[in-house]
Amino acid sequence: SSKADIMSVLMSRSHTSGMLESFGRILVGLLLVWLVWRLPTRARKLCAAELRQQSSVSHFMQHVVHTVLLAQQDYHTLLPQLADARRTSVSDFGPEHRIDCRRDADSAFAILKLERALFARLTALKTSHFSKWAVDPTTERASLDALVLPLLQHVDAPGYVDARGRARPLQLSDCIYCGLSIERGAPFPMIHTDTEWDLFPTCDGFQLWYLLTPDSVCPAEANMIMVESAAPT
Repeated sequence: SSKADIMSVLMSRSHTSGMLESFGRILVGLLLVWLVWRLPTRARKLCAAELRQQSSVSHFMQHVVHTVLLAQQDYHTLLPQLADARRTSVSDFGPEHRIDCRRDADSAFAILKLERALFARLTALKTSHFSKWAVDPTTERASLDALVLPLLQHVDAPGYVDARGRARPLQLSDCIYCGLSIERGAPFPMIHTDTEWDLFPTCDGFQLWYLLTPDSVCPAEANMIMVESAAPT
C-alpha cells in the first residue's frame, strides 16, 4: 500500500508538472499576442508594402504561438531520444555531394567545411550586428556573397539555362537573400521549421547555417539538431 501510494504521488506530480508547463506556454503565447496588439499604430493609412509586412508579422506570430510554444516536447521526453539519435559530421559528405533545393524536396542537407578566411569576415559581421552602430549594407552583402558563393556547387537547382538554352549551374545572381539571423546559442528544445518557407510557398530555395562559436566544447554534444517529421512543425 505504501509503495502504491508513493507511485501515485509521483505520477500525480508528473501530471501536475506537465499541466503547469502547458499552462505556462499558453500564458507566454497570450503575452506575445498582447504585446503585438499593444504596439503603437500610425494615424495615416498603411501603404501596400506595409500591409504585406504587417501580414507577415501576424503570420509569424501565429506560427510561434501554435507550433513553437504550444507543441514542444518536454525535456524528459526529448532527451532520451537524442541519446540514441544518429550522429553526422563533415566526414559523411563528399566533395561532390549536392542537395535538392526544389520546393517539394524533403530531408536534404549537407555539412561542409569552408575556407578559414570566411570566419574573420563573418565574425566581424556578427560584431557589427550586436553593436549599437548601423551595419554597413555593402560590407554585409559582400560577406554574405563570400559565404554563399562556394556553397552553390553543392546545390542541385535544375531549370537554369544559359543564353544558348544549355543547362548551367546556379549563380549568385539567381539567388535572393530573404533573411539573416545571428543567434547567441540555439533555441533548444524548440523543434520548428522557419516561417520564411511559408511566406514563399512556390519558390525553390535553400537555407544555411554557419557556426561561429560551438555551443559546447564537449565532442559528444551536438551543435545542431535536425528532426525528421511526418508533417511540418
